[in-house]
Amino acid sequence: MSTSDGPPETWLQDVAVETARDHERQRCLLIQQLKDKLAEQEASSQDADLLRLTLEFLGAWHLPPSPPMVNPKDIRAATIAALAATLQRSIGHLERLSNSGDRDAVNLFARHVLRVSSELSRLRKKKANLLKPVARESVFWPVLKSRCQHFDDTGKALDQAHAVILRDLDVGRDHPIQGYKVKLSDELGNLTLELVQEVQNYKALGYIFKMPTGWRLDAMKLPNLTRDARIVEMWTKVLKSVLSERFLSPGAMARKYKHLVSPNKRLGTGTVLAELHHLIRGRLRGIAGLGRKSKGNTPVMVHLLASQAAQTVANQL
Repeated sequence: MSTSDGPPETWLQDVAVETARDHERQRCLLIQQLKDKLAEQEASSQDADLLRLTLEFLGAWHLPPSPPMVNPKDIRAATIAALAATLQRSIGHLERLSNSGDRDAVNLFARHVLRVSSELSRLRKKKANLLKPVARESVFWPVLKSRCQHFDDTGKALDQAHAVILRDLDVGRDHPIQGYKVKLSDELGNLTLELVQEVQNYKALGYIFKMPTGWRLDAMKLPNLTRDARIVEMWTKVLKSVLSERFLSPGAMARKYKHLVSPNKRLGTGTVLAELHHLIRGRLRGIAGLGRKSKGNTPVMVHLLASQAAQTVANQL
């Protein structure tokens, strides 16, 4: 449209109206595409939830109201609970897309974490006492490091920065993992530690979920991890369910972790998973301070290895 069509205020208004119409047409097109994709998904799948979240953003989807399990006591508590639920839902999808290799998701994830880490560093210096309850329950704490000392979390060498933060915030003082160090080269140990942390996080934030099911329901009933064999077994059962939820099938999980169990290519899915769970139990015993008595093979694995050895001898005769 040219300026000759009327006074500037008229054609500028026309341009704004036409632009709004284009945006609305695009929004409606996206909404229809999303609804078509949603119809193809299982209602409880992560992909379906992400589509619903996107429809909410586009203003075309409103979930029926359902109260949380624990009603907040006041407006402030309700506001925090709402933020927690929305944040955890969004971050969960962002993590999943990032792990699948989505470039834009990785970019957004990194920028978000950097911004939040920067703010957390400022809070650590100004509101350390408010952060201590969270820090004491966590075995980790994010550290912001920069080439420019002005933006550095402490302005000291990395080892000194760790000492300052661990001391000021009492990081990990109340965490169930006490004194047991998981080596970065220990893939099973790192996997077990990751699963324990996921359960710990859920136990801390479980109140924001409306209808916990499966391992989440069991996690809310879990006592703190201690040097008690019975409690370790309860935790092992929950960790097993947490890990299983990450895979579409037992076979997929067995293929993922078979190298941690045995190089034997002919092991069945059931044997691989039984041995994997046995080894995770051993790492968990170590984390709880009971000693890693489960280093050896499971009875199933012992029987299988014995059978294979006998067959090898028979073939040589």
